[in-house]
Amino acid sequence: MRKAFGPLVMFGLIVVCASSAYSQDAREILARVSETYANLKTYDFIAEAHAVFEADGVEYRLTMPQELAQGDTPDERMGVLNKLPTFERLDGSDQPASPHSFVPPSALFYDFARIAQNLQYAKFLREETQEFNGKKAACYAVEILKIPDVNTPRAPAPVPQTLWIDESSFLVVRTVFHSTFPGLAAQPAHDARPARMALPKLKMDWDIAFTSYTLNETPPQWMVDMKKNYDQQVAALSAKMVGTSAHDFELQDLDGHEVTLASLHDKVVLLDFWATWCGPCRKELPVLASLEKTWAAKGLVVVRITNEPPEDVQAFLTRTHQTIPTLVNGENVSKQFSVGGIPTLVLLDKTGMIVAYDVDVLSEADLTTRLKKAGLER
Repeated sequence: MRKAFGPLVMFGLIVVCASSAYSQDAREILARVSETYANLKTYDFIAEAHAVFEADGVEYRLTMPQELAQGDTPDERMGVLNKLPTFERLDGSDQPASPHSFVPPSALFYDFARIAQNLQYAKFLREETQEFNGKKAACYAVEILKIPDVNTPRAPAPVPQTLWIDESSFLVVRTVFHSTFPGLAAQPAHDARPARMALPKLKMDWDIAFTSYTLNETPPQWMVDMKKNYDQQVAALSAKMVGTSAHDFELQDLDGHEVTLASLHDKVVLLDFWATWCGPCRKELPVLASLEKTWAAKGLVVVRITNEPPEDVQAFLTRTHQTIPTLVNGENVSKQFSVGGIPTLVLLDKTGMIVAYDVDVLSEADLTTRLKKAGLER
C-alpha cells in the first residue's frame, strides 16, 4: 500500500527462523490465523487502543478508538483509521490531561495474514477468556517476537507482542506490547518548514482490544472515501505536471560524483523517486532494471532518486547484493517534482517535457506504453 494510506509496519516474506524456536502449539495456531486472514475478502474491525506512559513526571493513560479494515481492491488491502484520542492523568490531579498534540504510533504489526512469518520465536502461554464481538470468547494467548526488518534502515527493533486469538474463529481479539517513541527535537529556527514542537522520549505500554467486526461485507465508507480521494489527488497532480518542462537539478551519486539533468539532454529520462524502506519501491526495482536494459540503446536513461543519505542506500544494496545507480539526498528535487508518495515515476521526453507522471507501481507493459508517448519505438 502506498504511503498515503497511513503508517503501517511491514515485514518481509521469507521465513528464516528455525522450527526449534517455536512450540508446536504456537506454530499451528499462528498458521491458522494467517490462513484465516488471507482468505478474508474484506474485513472491518473496531478496536480501542490504550497506552500508559509518563511525560514530564506525570503518568497518563491514552485512549484512542481505531478501525482496522481491508477492502476488495489492490489499493484497499489494509487501512488503519486512528480517531481522536483522549488523555487521562493517573495522579488524581484535576489538571488538564492533554500532554501533547501528537500521538506516537503504536508500531503494532497489523498484517495478521503474515503473522506467522519472520519470527524470532513464538510460544504458547495459556488459554484465557476475552470479551469479543459481544460475547465471551475462549482464546489462545501466544507471545511472538519478529525478526528485525533488515531492508529498513534505522527501523525500531521489534518488541515482544502477546496476542489473544479466538479459538473458534482464529481472529485476533487483543494484543499487548511495549514500545518506545524516540522523541523529536524542536524545529530549528532557520528551517523554513512548518514549526514542530519538541516531544520527549516515551516508553508506552499498549493494550489494543478488537471489540467487534464484520467480515466479507462492503468495505467501510471511510476506506472507500480514502481510496477515492487519493485517486483524485494523484490524477490532479498528474494533470498538473504533464506538459510542463522539468527544471535542471544537481545531485550526487553514491560515489560522490555530481549528476545534472542537463547532462542527459537528447535522452528520454525516467526519474524514479524511491526509498530503501519502501516495499513497493523495492518490488519495482527489477522491473525498471529490465526496462533500462531493453531500451538503453534507444536512448532511455533511468535516474533513481532517494531522499536518504548515501550510507543508508549503500548498506541496503550491500545487504541485498544489488548494484543500482542512485542519486542521494534528493529531498529538494523531490519537492521540485511535487513528490508526495513513493514510488513516483516521472517520464521526460528528449526536450525535457514531462509526458507521464505516476504515483504507483507499474508493470513493464505499462511503462512501455508510456515510453511510446516519449517518442521511443522498438
